[in-house]
Amino acid sequence: MKNRKLKKSVKIILCGIFMGVIATATTIGLLAMNGSSVKVVNFVNQKKSDVEKWRKDNDIDASQIIYKYEYSEEKDKNVVLKQSLKAGESMNKDNDLKITLSNGADPSVTFELPDFTGKKEDEIKQWFKDKKFSNVVYKYEKNPEDKDDMPYLSGEVIYSLRCSLLHEGNPNMKNDSLQTNQPIDHFSLVIEKAKPFDIYSDSSSITRFGNEQKREYRMNIRRICMILCAVAEAYYKENGDKFHFNYEIIDWDEVTSHLQPIDMEKVFAELAKSDNEFYQGRKMGENE
Repeated sequence: MKNRKLKKSVKIILCGIFMGVIATATTIGLLAMNGSSVKVVNFVNQKKSDVEKWRKDNDIDASQIIYKYEYSEEKDKNVVLKQSLKAGESMNKDNDLKITLSNGADPSVTFELPDFTGKKEDEIKQWFKDKKFSNVVYKYEKNPEDKDDMPYLSGEVIYSLRCSLLHEGNPNMKNDSLQTNQPIDHFSLVIEKAKPFDIYSDSSSITRFGNEQKREYRMNIRRICMILCAVAEAYYKENGDKFHFNYEIIDWDEVTSHLQPIDMEKVFAELAKSDNEFYQGRKMGENE
């Protein structure tokens, strides 16, 4: 009788333990499920790196974050444009978060290039920055990283050339008038035919012979004329109120374009014919 009661007590205890284990497992499972649920935050206007940090901090698998890219004229590359789950919604292992990132400006979009003549460097760079250009190369008359101090086209070079041409009738480069770009030992002017798109270039070199060196600069005439005309035009447009001119330039070809062209060869032929008839008539009168 005692053995039967003991067995019954053991069964009750084992059953209680089993039920306790099941309840504990259920509780742990529910806690685990609740623990894997994460509140999504607002990623719009944040960077991709911010999304990745949030994912890692919350132990979210990389496969649950799905990225896609769209072109955007307003947002820089890798900035979040939109997300599939709104801020405050829960995310667990059964759902994904789709993130749309900016791929930068659409490279196929075209812009009308303004006239940068006379503009400051920072103004030009700001225009390209605002338009989201990423592959702009800026060329300087003097390279800021030039360690050899190569000859370059400075205002002093232009003024020295102007003085030589105006006062002496030659393009001789006077080194005594160059303060920051001296000396130029050999100066050349390049003449060439017009090219498509008006692309021309200058060149400079330093040739060393032992302890001596020869500094040379080669200037393209078409290029310098384009630079001078463009700068003068830009300055006049911005400072027109400072100028007063009492003359005008007339394009006679344009003024007379509506008139019928005169065939001078025919005119002279008619004059010659008239003279010939006149002299023939005069000769006949003398003979009579």
